[in-house]
Amino acid sequence: MILRFLRNKVVEVEPLTDGRIAVSWRLTDDLLTAEIDMKVQLPDLEIVEAEAKLGRLVPRAWSAAPGLIKKIEGVRIGAGLRKITQGLLGGPQGCPVLAQAVLESANAVILNFTR
Repeated sequence: MILRFLRNKVVEVEPLTDGRIAVSWRLTDDLLTAEIDMKVQLPDLEIVEAEAKLGRLVPRAWSAAPGLIKKIEGVRIGAGLRKITQGLLGGPQGCPVLAQAVLESANAVILNFTR
């Protein structure tokens, strides 16, 4: 028997006309679809808006993910982000996919300035 599993991740960073940065993170695989949209305020790199959508076979424990992502609003991208994200979005009541999405999105914002 051959098992097949396909996963795609895409992170897009786009500057907005109002001086903020829009970040779109998407994951699609055979079991789950997830989309995170964040707006980051410059120059302090504060996450000012965050939205999440999960689809397909979403575990019951993650059903609160769209509301849970709002906890990350007001957090600045910088030192300690991994620990802050784990505290806000991780743990037994959290959603590890959201935590990873926020960290990957923050990394994309930082890499946007090094092009």
